[in-house]
Amino acid sequence: MTRTDGDDSARQAAAHALQLFWENVNEYGVPMDELIEEEAEIRGQYERILRVAPGDVAGATGLTLLALGKLRAHIGDELDEEHQEDYGSPFAGLRSDEAGHALAGAVVRDARRALDLDPANALAAFALGYALEWAGDTGAALTAYRDALRIDPYDSAALARLSALEGGERAHPEAGLPLHHSSGFYTLEMTHLVGHSGSTNGWAWLLTDLTEVKEFAEEHLQAWERERGASLEEQFWLSVYRPAHPAQHVDLREAIRGARTIDWSLTPIPALTGPPLPAGQPIRLNGEVLFYGETAFTDLPMDDDW
Repeated sequence: MTRTDGDDSARQAAAHALQLFWENVNEYGVPMDELIEEEAEIRGQYERILRVAPGDVAGATGLTLLALGKLRAHIGDELDEEHQEDYGSPFAGLRSDEAGHALAGAVVRDARRALDLDPANALAAFALGYALEWAGDTGAALTAYRDALRIDPYDSAALARLSALEGGERAHPEAGLPLHHSSGFYTLEMTHLVGHSGSTNGWAWLLTDLTEVKEFAEEHLQAWERERGASLEEQFWLSVYRPAHPAQHVDLREAIRGARTIDWSLTPIPALTGPPLPAGQPIRLNGEVLFYGETAFTDLPMDDDW
């Protein structure tokens, strides 16, 4: 994998704008014609990064996700198609839609560039499969989805797309399999039930500095207690992801003491190995897109097995 010493502040600024764009498309259904200026600005930010550092993985990954967001917006705006990726029959395809073909082609181009720089890029592998499936290239889409599952066997959407294309139900992976992301990183996740439906809201923090992880955990725990007075029956996990290792999870509820403080001496946390995730780089993990820093979710599945 090629790495360069790009400008972290430029990466993170572009990633923040990309996160807002992605949420507008996927959570709020904002039409693409209302996001044209934002998309152009984000593209310009990433292109400037890549002009200075052509091997910048974070920049190439950001462009891939931006292109995928445009394709998904087009599917929702123009074709009135349901584009939830974790269930349903094979996509209808874009065979008669010239604009859709162009957008799918852009995703394929950007995803392949990202994969050339980092063959273990789960986000790019899934994006490639998604775009190829929409364009009707089923064989290549299957290969890309299988690559995504090779990197992250717990990508539920890649598993669902393979099942849909193959016409059968694939078995869910057993617990404790190694993940093959090329970088090391931490995630801090907190979820809570919403009402009696079993739906959950939650937050995830994607970071590489353990000191920052601890600061976010303590601040969020205290804010949660102040604002909600919750009993912390919710899930509160710190996870460590290292290349070619199974993920390791620490239940932080077991280390909460006194007035909602965390006794870190009770939570042995493995150090990261391998190169750390570049600042600002979004990732795909367990079927979800996570952005560097904080990502908020709704309707999360509550799953202790991972």
